[in-house]
Amino acid sequence: MSSAQKPTQSQGLDVSQGKSDPESSVSSEEGAGPSIISAMFVEFFGVFFLTLCALGAVSLAKNGTETAVASMKIGVCLAVIIYAGAHVSGGHFNPAVTLAVSLQGSMNSFNFGDNAAGVTIAAIIYMLMQIIGGSLAALIYGGLRNGFGFVQEVGVTAVPDTNALVLLILMELFWSAFLCYVVLHVACTKANGYAGQGFYGAAIGGVVFASNGASMNPAVSIASVIIDKKSFLMAIPVVGPFFGAMLAVGMFWVTSPSDMEADDEAL
Repeated sequence: MSSAQKPTQSQGLDVSQGKSDPESSVSSEEGAGPSIISAMFVEFFGVFFLTLCALGAVSLAKNGTETAVASMKIGVCLAVIIYAGAHVSGGHFNPAVTLAVSLQGSMNSFNFGDNAAGVTIAAIIYMLMQIIGGSLAALIYGGLRNGFGFVQEVGVTAVPDTNALVLLILMELFWSAFLCYVVLHVACTKANGYAGQGFYGAAIGGVVFASNGASMNPAVSIASVIIDKKSFLMAIPVVGPFFGAMLAVGMFWVTSPSDMEADDEAL
């Protein structure tokens, strides 16, 4: 699972991004691989969505069978964020993993210096971003749950009443942002070969499995409202995915700025 190379190409599930070369530890804009800024935000976004998935999945677990399904959802979500972000940050998404990789000697120190101090600084930044991402997800999830008393369903396709519209919009926004973020990273980056690798379909499909009922698709949501003859108000949350898509582009710009330019090979 370790590698001695810089994260200039996709390395699958490799949590190790190698030690930094002091002569080549520069930002992605200079062509030497992802910068610490891109890497730390990949860790932040990854843990944020992993926590959001975990909290939603656990809230649905009522018996042994559903507990197993909840565990599967969390596992799939972890695999998805690793596929999406490993080529940028190494795909740690866990302070304990960051510590292990640092102690083993494979932590990328970026431009902080190829020494213990540089590795320590990079590791601390990773851990802080991971903790902040998870904490923010917990605060958002807890606030929405307590504010609307609505936990069991979060998708437009399973609307309980009109009092949950704001929650539905926000949850559709977050999950759609996650879906589009994964699509952009696994199918629209040079490092992943513009969807040339076989895992991209599984990664994108994994988001749907992990989403705990979110629609993430305005076309499907509108169709479900029509076929079930629900109130027109139930179609309002379809705006969530559009805002989520725009948020995902911003996240992608932060985590993979070099891939924001158009390319003839891209999708």
